[in-house]
Amino acid sequence: MAPETDPAVAAETPPCARCKTAPGTITGRNDHLCSACFLTYVRSKPIKRMDPFRVRHSAARSSDAAPRLLLPFSGGVSSLALLEVLAGQMRSQKQRVNRTGYRLLVVLVDDSAITGSGGDARRKQFAEAERRFACEELQFVAVPLQDVYAYTKEGAKRTEDIALEAAAHIRKERLEQLVKSFRTPTSSADLLSILLHRFIITLALHHGCKTILFGHSTTRLAEITLAETSKGRGGSLPWMTNDGPVPFPPSAQNVAVDLLYPMRDILRKELSTYVRHTEALLDLELPAEITSAPVSAKSQSIDAVVKQYFESLEDSFPGIVANVVKTVGKLNMPQAEEEGWCRICGLPRDLIAELDRVHLDGEDDGGGRTEDMCSGCARSVEETNEIEWPL
Repeated sequence: MAPETDPAVAAETPPCARCKTAPGTITGRNDHLCSACFLTYVRSKPIKRMDPFRVRHSAARSSDAAPRLLLPFSGGVSSLALLEVLAGQMRSQKQRVNRTGYRLLVVLVDDSAITGSGGDARRKQFAEAERRFACEELQFVAVPLQDVYAYTKEGAKRTEDIALEAAAHIRKERLEQLVKSFRTPTSSADLLSILLHRFIITLALHHGCKTILFGHSTTRLAEITLAETSKGRGGSLPWMTNDGPVPFPPSAQNVAVDLLYPMRDILRKELSTYVRHTEALLDLELPAEITSAPVSAKSQSIDAVVKQYFESLEDSFPGIVANVVKTVGKLNMPQAEEEGWCRICGLPRDLIAELDRVHLDGEDDGGGRTEDMCSGCARSVEETNEIEWPL
């Protein structure tokens, strides 16, 4: 339910560009919209991209047979908004035809034991989101990031010969040792982001989810485009920003997961406005200090700098942010041979990677530590000690 409009404000604002009756109290990219029309506008974008999972009256399947999808929950406005939209869609499907077009698994990967920030607040937020939205077809699971050592890259659970408590302690120590090997803010942010992304894919395989629904906004996808290009992964952008299958080596014949970005047509500032005007999300948004970038420029990573750049750009030039995403969306996904896969990020290696490896290792003897990495991961690993990568 949209909040009521102050009569004084209504008298000073132009009418909504859509309904023409209510005051346009919310400034969109080009028009003034009332709260109700703005909420409808935002919800229509992800619902349209979820068309493959809508209930078709000709399909006589039960909700138990519906495909299972995974929604990574970060606690930001994008994942909050996407969760609310999908919960509403599933509720509407259930009311109309007594079944849903999909089942949803919401996963929080808790990295607070390693990063040391926002752990309690994010866990409380996740628990409250579960209380508000959980139903038979919508389940919530929280997993600590150190559990990445408990799975194989194909999603199978590793068998442990020691007690459960001891195994959890050892996994945490191994992840702490890995993080200590990251020497710069950029390499730390880069490799932790890669590890988190690959762990989410592993969890999708483990839980039988054929599609992962990332809540990335237009702004976030533009940030990924610029940041990953500057790190040397420009050739892998189609796999990082476009809807489509997760690339696996040809030998992984029975492994298949699709990535979908339902919020890709909405700016982050629009999602922030959406969260503030949606009753089901009131008091769920995390405080700014938990999600904001560090103040010191010296301690910032490339990702943090790029994020600040696009957040300032979307206020004055939202069209430029959207054009970045539209342009990278036109790139084709290249092919790779069986041996041409990076062991860190799991993406196909580009042709520049071999040249970079020779430059970093100093010789082309086939035995360098960056031999089986893409150019972006080779540059990040160059700034670390020898690492034992978990996936």
